[in-house]
Formats: sequence, C-alpha cells, structure tokens
Amino acid sequence: MEKGSMLNGLVMLLLFLTVTFSSQQTLEAQPGSTFCDGSLWKYVYKPQRLKKLQPSCITVTGTVGKSTEEKYGDLWVQLKLDPKAEFVTLLNNRNRKGQNGNLVLVFVCMHKGTQPEAAAACKKFTRKIQIPDEGTHVMVTGDYVQDDAPKHGWTEIHPVTSILPIL
Repeated sequence: MEKGSMLNGLVMLLLFLTVTFSSQQTLEAQPGSTFCDGSLWKYVYKPQRLKKLQPSCITVTGTVGKSTEEKYGDLWVQLKLDPKAEFVTLLNNRNRKGQNGNLVLVFVCMHKGTQPEAAAACKKFTRKIQIPDEGTHVMVTGDYVQDDAPKHGWTEIHPVTSILPIL
C-alpha cells in the first residue's frame, strides 16, 4: 500500500472516530456496519411509511447535492453516490426520476417545523449535526429504507447517524 493512500485512510478513520465518540448522542454498534444510532428512530415523523431494506445500517460515499428543509423539521439532502459497484443497487426508478438519480439523506429534527401534526416527533429535540456544503465529498451512515409515502417511493438513508467530509 502506498504511503499517501495509507495516510488518507488513517486520517479518515481518525476523523470518523473523533466525530463519532465526541457526539452527545449514544451510539450503538450494529452488526456488519459502522455505528448506527437507533435512538434517532423515536424522532422520525410517521415511521410506518418507511420500510427497512437492510437489517443493519449502511455506510456510503458520495457528493452532497441540493438540500430541502421539510415542513415537519427534517432536512433532506440529495447525495450523488460514488460510482462503486456496491452502490448501484441502492437506487430505484423513483430515485432516478424523482430525485435526479440521487440517494436521499434525511436528517431528523434539524429545524423547527411548521406542520402542527408533526410537532410531537421533534418535541424537545433538535439535531445538532454539521451538514457539509453542496459539492463536498462525504461518508454517510444510517438506516437504508424505502419511503412509501404517497408520491415518494425512493430509497433513503433515514435517519442519518453521521456524515463526514472525506478527502
């Protein structure tokens, strides 16, 4: 292995461990993946619309795209996945048509929502996580789901446990 490649790998690991273990949230280990914070599910608005597509969380890499603040307090971010073979199957036709070929990242309770019936989901909780700027290359970990709400049907990482800039 080249020195530069090995150094980049060590820097990424160090960044991940620093952010993960300095977080105020309790993280639990999930088999077969990096850390996933299962406690975030209690802040998901209408969780019955989400179908888990994998029993444990996943980690993907890609480039941050457009973001949207939802009326119920969540932040949606489009992620252009890196062209890796293992990521090809993560997108479905609804991602291709309705999300410009991107995976949707959902950060729960990022701002005060304006939708009254959604207020209970984020009551007394606001997520404090830094979202990198559009165009930043990142590593994202969370639950891989399909959002079956009307007019959706795309796949997402929801809720996102962590997002880290990478070189």
